[in-house]
Amino acid sequence: MADLEDLVSRIPEFSKWNHAEKIKFFAWFLHTNRSKERVTGTEIGRLYDTLHEQKPTGIYPFLVAMEQKNPKEAIRDSAGFRLVKAVRDQFDARYGQRGTTVKVEKLLADLPGKIPDRAESDFLKEALICFHNAAFRAAIVMTWNLTFFHLCDYVLKHKLADFNAEYPKRYPGIHKKAKAPTIATYDDFASDLKESEVTEICRSANSAAHPSTTVITVLQAEEFIHDLVTNVVLTLPL
Repeated sequence: MADLEDLVSRIPEFSKWNHAEKIKFFAWFLHTNRSKERVTGTEIGRLYDTLHEQKPTGIYPFLVAMEQKNPKEAIRDSAGFRLVKAVRDQFDARYGQRGTTVKVEKLLADLPGKIPDRAESDFLKEALICFHNAAFRAAIVMTWNLTFFHLCDYVLKHKLADFNAEYPKRYPGIHKKAKAPTIATYDDFASDLKESEVTEICRSANSAAHPSTTVITVLQAEEFIHDLVTNVVLTLPL
């Protein structure tokens, strides 16, 4: 169930809406997030109060106007008003959340307390901003940056000997010419190796991370982010 204040905070244009637009949105919110089959002016008024928004003198006339439009935007019976399917579908497409989206948002929101590292926290903040603004490609990039940084940090702290032993076996040509043939710092990973090569060495060395598999099998941004965070960031404690 979405929180009204959180949802509205992610709709920059909300403050510019007139009362007719807000009331239609509130009716949709009551249908979708409060499981209300019918809505009333009193219930919508409470949502205005929740947001500390100035209410119109009367809400009922706006609901009647929606019912009298051609085509209708709402249908009325003795129990109250309900938005027609076409209107609900429009709001669902713009502001609705699938179960996976809600789960990913909670996963990302809960991460700050679990990753004290400043650099990882910065990557996370940018990933959240991108995700909340539907910039999913950018959210994937920032989540990958977070994941790769975490993976390298994990190797440095817990698997460095295994990584350095596997490096010349997996990529002998690169290792032979490497500026940093022995990895000792985070910058050494980028000195000669691509990110894909670093993750492949981790896989070959039987570390707990398999991000290359995740990238191949996940198609949607939410699932991609969920898998990266769950299978790497939370699985490999620092």
